Amino acid sequence: MNERSIATSVNAHNVSFTYPSGARPGIQGVSDVSFSVSPGQCLLITGDSGSGKSTVLKLINGLIPHFNPGELLGTITIIKDDQAFNPTEEPLFRAIEFSASVFQNPRTQFFTESVNAELAFGLENLGMDPAEIESRIQSAVELLGINNLRGRRFKELSGGQLQTVACACALVSPGSLVLLDEPTANLDPAGARDVVRAVSRLVEETGATLVVVEHQHAAWDGVLDRAVELDRGRIVADTSFAEVAQRRQVKGLPQARRMGEA
Repeated sequence: MNERSIATSVNAHNVSFTYPSGARPGIQGVSDVSFSVSPGQCLLITGDSGSGKSTVLKLINGLIPHFNPGELLGTITIIKDDQAFNPTEEPLFRAIEFSASVFQNPRTQFFTESVNAELAFGLENLGMDPAEIESRIQSAVELLGINNLRGRRFKELSGGQLQTVACACALVSPGSLVLLDEPTANLDPAGARDVVRAVSRLVEETGATLVVVEHQHAAWDGVLDRAVELDRGRIVADTSFAEVAQRRQVKGLPQARRMGEA
């Protein structure tokens, strides 16, 4: 349904970004960052608070420099079906064609007040045929098991339900790169389970490429396969998800309980 038979890749080459002085206190930019994400790969971006994780995600989705200006060097290229896209140079409205983002607080990314309107919003802005929009929406809500939320207003939903709707919006979009910025941070264990389950279904059914910024590593065991670790804006490790999660746990860094534990 989402034309994801050919997944999307990401290539970052010698990327450095510095926020304007005093613009985002305590938030680290990045320095000479290079990495790639293969089509269909599920990547964790991890590191201590303020290490530059969210900055990397905002570079990929184009919020930097279009929404957060600063000094930018290097290049980021997204490739989908042999079409190359530079999110830092192309107009921000084109990003939905290549990627979809899910943020820590979904209320900050919703443009409407109801589930139906939000699921259709991005596709309507692309001028998609109404019948195709409805087909995509229905397929997404059935896949994620949230058909019962259609017609509901956001003020009626729990945090986990809101995040699952945000995942459905990502599934509806034509982009085959899904970016998640600490999507379980504000949720209770049940809500976190719902979100991880929704993302897992999305990846399994569509072959989407996934990039996740997350502190709660254990919640994503079995979903993510690779990890890039940042420290003060620089990459200090690029290895398997299991290795990075285990090493940070041994060091006593924050780890979430495994899914299903209270």
